Amino acid sequence: MNPEETADAQHPPEEEAPGAPTEPAAPAADVAVARRRGLAVDIACFVLIFGIALAIRLVYVGQLQASPWFNDHDMDPLFHHQVAEAFAKGETFMEGPYFRAPLYTWFLGIIYGLFGTDSAAPRTIQAVLGALNCGLLFVLGRLAFSRVAGVLAGLAAAGYWTFVYFDAELLSPVLIVFFSLLLLIMLVRAATTGRWWQFALAGVLLGASALTRPDILLFAPLLIVWILLINRRQLRRGALHALALFIGCVLVILPVTIRNYAVSGEFVLIGTYGGVNLYIGNNPGADGMTAVIPGDPPEWWSCYQAQADRARRALGHEPKMSEVSSFYVGETRRYFQAHSAQAVARLFVKTRYFWSHWEIPNNQDIYFITQQYTPIARYLPVGYWLIAPLGFLGLIVCIPRSRLFFPLWGIVLAYFLVGVLFFVTARFRVPAAMVLTLLAAQAVCWLVGALRRRQISRTAAGVLAVAAMALVVAQIPPGVDRWQILGHRHAGFRLARQGNAAEAERMLLEAAERTRGAGLAPDADTWHTLGVVRLTNNLTESATECFERALAVNPDYTDARKNLAAILTNLGRYQEALPHYARLVQTGLQDPRVLAPYGAALALTGSLDEGQTYLLRAIRLEPQQSMALLMTAQQLMRQRRVAGSITLLRAGVAKSPHDAQMHVALSALLTTCPNEQLRDADEALKLAERAVVLTAGRDPLALNARATALAALERYAEAAEAATRARDAARAIGNEGLAQQLQRQLQHYQQMQATDDNAPSSVGPSAP
Repeated sequence: MNPEETADAQHPPEEEAPGAPTEPAAPAADVAVARRRGLAVDIACFVLIFGIALAIRLVYVGQLQASPWFNDHDMDPLFHHQVAEAFAKGETFMEGPYFRAPLYTWFLGIIYGLFGTDSAAPRTIQAVLGALNCGLLFVLGRLAFSRVAGVLAGLAAAGYWTFVYFDAELLSPVLIVFFSLLLLIMLVRAATTGRWWQFALAGVLLGASALTRPDILLFAPLLIVWILLINRRQLRRGALHALALFIGCVLVILPVTIRNYAVSGEFVLIGTYGGVNLYIGNNPGADGMTAVIPGDPPEWWSCYQAQADRARRALGHEPKMSEVSSFYVGETRRYFQAHSAQAVARLFVKTRYFWSHWEIPNNQDIYFITQQYTPIARYLPVGYWLIAPLGFLGLIVCIPRSRLFFPLWGIVLAYFLVGVLFFVTARFRVPAAMVLTLLAAQAVCWLVGALRRRQISRTAAGVLAVAAMALVVAQIPPGVDRWQILGHRHAGFRLARQGNAAEAERMLLEAAERTRGAGLAPDADTWHTLGVVRLTNNLTESATECFERALAVNPDYTDARKNLAAILTNLGRYQEALPHYARLVQTGLQDPRVLAPYGAALALTGSLDEGQTYLLRAIRLEPQQSMALLMTAQQLMRQRRVAGSITLLRAGVAKSPHDAQMHVALSALLTTCPNEQLRDADEALKLAERAVVLTAGRDPLALNARATALAALERYAEAAEAATRARDAARAIGNEGLAQQLQRQLQHYQQMQATDDNAPSSVGPSAP
C-alpha cells in the first residue's frame, strides 16, 4: 500500500448524507493538538486495560497457589521446568539438537536464574506479560480499526478466562501471543507506511515467534504472497519488502540452526518434535485432540522414549533425533495413503474441534483447575463461545479491506491450518483466539454502526452470520470429560503423592461419585489410590475394600493385588493372601517384595519347602529380603514349629553367609529352643563367633549370642567375658536398656562361674 493511501486505509471516511456541507480543512496547529490529545487518550486506555488485566491475573496467581500442581509439574510444564532449570545452571539438559523450540525455556531459565526455581516468580512475571498482551491488543485494534474496537478487544482479553489460565501456566502461549501481537502491529504499520525496515523488523518478530512455536512459519509464505499482491504494480518494491521480511526471520532462526548442526551434525531448523506431533494427530488411533500416540505412557520422558523406541525398531538402528522426526513424517504419509478416507474425515473432525467453544485440555483439565482452585475465573465473562461467532463475522467484515487486514485473518487461518494438520487443543489455539477477540470487537462496532445508520439488511445478515456460527461453536467434541472426572482423579493422585491424605481422599471419592453419576465404568486407578491413601492412615479394612474394588474392575492390576496381598499377610490371613501371590508369580513377576511374602505365607501355612524356595529366591534378588526370612522363622517359633524355624534359618545362613543377623538368630535358637534334641551349642557357638567377626566385634547382639552359646557349653568364665563386651558395646551405641539387660545376664554368668569354682573336684586334690 502506498503511503498516500494510509489515511483512507487506516480510518475510512464515514458515509455522509447527500448534500452535506463540506467542512473546511483544520489548521495544522489544531491537528497537532488533536493528535496529542488522541495520544493521551490512547495512553490512558492502554494503562486502564493493562491495570485491569494485571489485577485479574495477580489475583488468579494468588489463588492458584492452592493447586497441587503449583510447584509440582506434569508433562509439558515439567519438561519446560527441567530444561529451564538446567539452562539457569549453565547445563545441557538433552544432548543433540533442540527437542522443542527453545525460546520459552530460555525465558523461563532467565527467570529461574534471577529469582530461583519456585513457580511463583515465573507465574507472576507471565501475569504481567499477559496483561501487556491485552494492552498490545488495544494498540493493534487502534491501528487497524478504531479506538473503540481496541478498547473493547483489550477489555475482552483482560476478562477472557482461558487467557488468564494460560498466562499463569509454565507453557509458551503467553510468549507466542506477545510476539504475534508485535508482529501484527508491525505488519499493519508496514502496510500503511511502506517502509522496508518495518517489514524487516516484522521478519525478526516472526523469527522470534518461530523460536517459541515453529508452526507460525506456516504464516510466512502467506505473508510473502500478500506483500507481493499489495505491491503488484511495483513488483520490485514488493520483492524488496518480501526479502526484508525473509532476511529478518532467517537472521533470528539461523543461529539456532547452526547450533543444532554444530552439536549433532544434523540439519534441524529449530526442533525435532515436529514429525512426532504430526503423527500424533494423524494415525489410525488418533482422535484429533489427544496429544499422545495411543498406547504411549503419560509421563513426558517415558512418552518420548516410547516414541524413539518405536522408530528404533522400525529403522533397525539407533536413530538420530532428526531421523525420529523424519520417521514419523513418513508414517503420517503412509497413513494418508493407506487410510485416505479416514484421514480426510479426521481433518473435518479437527475443523469442528477448532470452532467448538469447549476448551480441550492438553496437560490439565482447564475447567477443573479454574473451578476448584481459582474462584475469580468463574466470574470472568468472556470465552470462546462469545468471541468465535463474533470473530467469524469480523473475518467476513475484513475481507473487503484485505489489503490491510490480511495479517489479521491470515494468522487466524495459519493457526487454524496448524490445528487441522496436527491436533486441536485449547493451548494451541490461544494465539488465534486472541486475534479473534479483536475481530469480534470490530464486528460489534460494525453491527452498531450498521444499526445506527439503519442498514437493516446488513445488520440482519450480520446477526444471522453470528447466530449460525454460534450454533457451530455450541457443539461439544465427543469423549471430552464434561464431568471433570479426570481432574478430580489426577488431583487425588497428586495430593496422595504429596502426602495430603485428607484432600486426596476427598478428590478421589468425588471422582468415583462423578464416574457413577455419568454412568461410566468404575476406574481401577481411583480405587487403588484411595486404598493407598487409607492404608497410610492405618484404615486397613477400608483399604482392603478399595483394593478389592480395583481388582474387580481390572483383575490384572498388579499394584492393587500386591497391596491387597500385603495387607492380608500383615493381618495374618495367609490362606487368603496365597491366591493373590500365586497369581502375581504366575505372570512371571520376579519382584523380591512379592516373592518374599509369598514364601513366608507358604511356610506359615504348612508348605515349608516351597516357601523356603521363594524366600531364598527373593534373597538372591535382593539380599535385604533376609529380614522376611527371619520374621518367618520367628512366626514359625510362635507356632511351635521349632524344627521348621531351624531348617529355614539354616537355609538362610547358607544363602547369606555374610548376614550377621541370620547367624545370630540361628545361634540363639540352637541354644534356647525348648526341644533338647534340636539344641546344638557347638553349632550355635560357631555361628555366634562368625557373627562377631562379621560385625567387627562391635555388635552387642552378636557378642551376646556368643555369651549365650558359651554358657550353654558351661564355659561361664568366657561367657562372662563375652557378656561384658556385649554390655560395653550396647553402652557405646547408646542403648542403655539393652546394656542393663546384658548386665543382669553378666551377673548370672558370674554367679554360675562362682558356683562352678566352689564345687568339689571329683578328680585329685583341690587346687592350691
